[in-house]
Formats: sequence, C-alpha cells, structure tokens
Amino acid sequence: MSAPRHAITIAVLTAVLWGLWWIPIRWTEALGLPGPWVGAVMVSGAFALSFALWLARPSGRGALSVRGSIGAMGVGAAVMTYSAALVEGEIVRVLLIFYLAPVWAKLLERVFMGVRWTFGSSLALVLSFAGIMVLVGGTPGAGIRPGDGLALVSGMAWAAGSTLVFASGDDDTLGLTWLACAAGAGMAALLAALTAGLPDGMPGALPLAAGLGAGALYTAPLLLLTAWSARHVAPGLLSFLLTAEIASGVLSSALFTAEPFGWPHALGTVLIALGAAAEVIARRRRKA
Repeated sequence: MSAPRHAITIAVLTAVLWGLWWIPIRWTEALGLPGPWVGAVMVSGAFALSFALWLARPSGRGALSVRGSIGAMGVGAAVMTYSAALVEGEIVRVLLIFYLAPVWAKLLERVFMGVRWTFGSSLALVLSFAGIMVLVGGTPGAGIRPGDGLALVSGMAWAAGSTLVFASGDDDTLGLTWLACAAGAGMAALLAALTAGLPDGMPGALPLAAGLGAGALYTAPLLLLTAWSARHVAPGLLSFLLTAEIASGVLSSALFTAEPFGWPHALGTVLIALGAAAEVIARRRRKA
C-alpha cells in the first residue's frame, strides 16, 4: 500500500516540529519543574485535551483493536522516553541515536509483515550504524551515556509501536492519541520516580501551568498528527520521513544552546541523513 502524498507531507512537517520539542521541554525545566518530571506533566496536559476531545466527539467512539492499543502505548512510551533523554543528554546525540528507529522498523517490517529487504534497506542500515559509531566513538567521554541509552530504547519502542498501529487498521486517531498519552504519562512518571524520586512538595503554579499548557498546545497536536501518520504511512518509510526532525533539531540546538557540536556530530548527522535518503530513494524507484 503506497502512502498518499499529503500523508508524507504531514509526516515531514510533524517531524520538523518534533525536532523543536526540546525547546518547551528545556523552557519548562528552566521555570522550576524538576527535569525528570517535565515529560510527565507535559503529557498529562496532552492527555487531558485529547481525552476530552475524544469524549466530546459527536460522531461516536470506535473500539480500538488489541494490536492498535498496544501500538499506541508503545508510541506513548517512546515519546516519553525520548523526553527523558532530552532532559538527561545532549540534544544532537539523543536525536541521532533515536534515529536508529528506521532500522528497527525495517527489521520489524521484514520479519512480521513480509516486506522485501532490498539493497536500499541494507545501505540505510550500514549508513545509520556508521553514523552512530562515529558519534559515540568520536565525542569526548566516548561510550553510551544515560541519555543515549534512553534514546536507543525510545527508538526501539517507536519502531514497534508505529508498526503495530499501521498493521492494526484502526481509524480512531483521537483514541490512539489519548491512549498514547496515558501510556506516556505512566512511563514518564515511572522514569522520573526511578531516577529522581518524588519531588519535595508540589511544584510552583507557574512551571506546572507551563508544563500542562505546553503539553496541551504543543505535544497533543504533534501526537495526534503522528498517530494519524502512523495509520497511513508504512512504519519503515514513516521512520525515515521523520528524520527531518534531525535537521530542525540539530540546527536549532546549534543556534540556541551551548552544547558541543564538532566533526563527529556533523559526520554522524550526514551519515544518518544519507541512510534515510537511501531508503526513500529506493522506495520511489521501486514505485516508478
């Protein structure tokens, strides 16, 4: 099944906005919300809005399949693990390590959906892993850091979740969204409790309101568009299209943060982007 052109466009635009997601996360943390709890508060705001819209929808609420429900929860867990990684690690490293997700998605497509493995898939895999090896081995303090590990787990959860959502055939995007938010809130709270413990007292009204507002106005629409894209675009292609997030994330972090950006970051970015391009070009040639 080929993806409609507008679905591909929406997926790319959504990816660009995900690349800027670190801005409300870091902003809310700077206002005084404990870092590990930022994701939990933001996704709670996203859940409140998406669940209210789902309940108020006049056209009725269809039942989600078991496969779609598990997939939505996987996507929610992936997003919140990614949020924790952005708090714990360097933005560029987190972005690039998360984007091994296309490789995991391609492997899942091949094993569980019978999608043919091609030379383009192999080239994408080699380039993506090469980019990660350059990044992890060439930067100061070489090796996997806590934020890197969270990003890796996030990419795997995203690949599995988006594959299940696509294969489920469920068409209730709002239902998928609020379920993803609910699972994400649980995952974020668990991660925060394990890494930082319960906060001492209630956070102030301003950071709490900022976190809930950012979740409702920024995170909820992005999750809604992501769930819609996951229904219409095959998981392997979707993961590669979402690498547009790398461009916006790398550029914005280089411009607005003091985090290091050297040749390993630049070369890793190029290699992973080339991996994405190899898969997309191969798909277009097969379609032609």
